[in-house]
Amino acid sequence: MTFDQLQRYRLAAEILEALRTRRPSRILDAGSREGFLKHFLPGDRVVNLDLASFPVLGFVQGDIFALPFPDRSFDAALALDVLEHLPAPRRPAFLDELSRVSSGPVIVGSPF
Repeated sequence: MTFDQLQRYRLAAEILEALRTRRPSRILDAGSREGFLKHFLPGDRVVNLDLASFPVLGFVQGDIFALPFPDRSFDAALALDVLEHLPAPRRPAFLDELSRVSSGPVIVGSPF
């Protein structure tokens, strides 16, 4: 994990802690790759989703534009270091999907 990733995940975890409505929370980390968020929220159920396969506990291989979860199946959803990789015209569809599966906050962060 790079220093800037560490800072983004730490900040996201602090925001989720401040906004939490229950413990443990079920959190989607979309585009998670290795699944860094779990290290910052060890008491929560973090589901890591990425297009590529990663050997991480709680990992689901899937498409961020068609998340394989029912509406409102997570207490929160986040995507860090994902938005900047998407073509601008597809970004609203991605944000709609995150909003669809979250019953609470949606956090999006990028390095730019």
